[in-house]
Amino acid sequence: APLVVSPGAAVRSVDSAGGPPLCTLDDFDYPSEPFTLAPGEMMVLWTDGVGESSREQAAPVGTDKIEEIYYAREGVVRFLEQLQLEATPADVVTGLYRDVTAFSSNAENSDDIAIIAIQYRGVGD
Repeated sequence: APLVVSPGAAVRSVDSAGGPPLCTLDDFDYPSEPFTLAPGEMMVLWTDGVGESSREQAAPVGTDKIEEIYYAREGVVRFLEQLQLEATPADVVTGLYRDVTAFSSNAENSDDIAIIAIQYRGVGD
């Protein structure tokens, strides 16, 4: 589900009936779910390549295992929570992409990455 960034408020998820990722099932009837942004709010959407970006990390002390950790939805939320109030959609797209690639240590991703940020600035802006 998309996330909404509200100036001066917590990042929140858009409530949605959901469904499988787009284009994975030919005959899935995705529900139409209208949503209205308030002036100044920004909606952020991304493909699974963002959440699936990963890196290896040493397991707890005393073990010699290596774990794979993922950027996941939590990484997107962490990034959005630290945004400056004046951040633009371009700042979000560029910054989130940089954060994902830095997280994965610029390793080759196994999937594409697409990020969309839409901001409603209000009537007449």
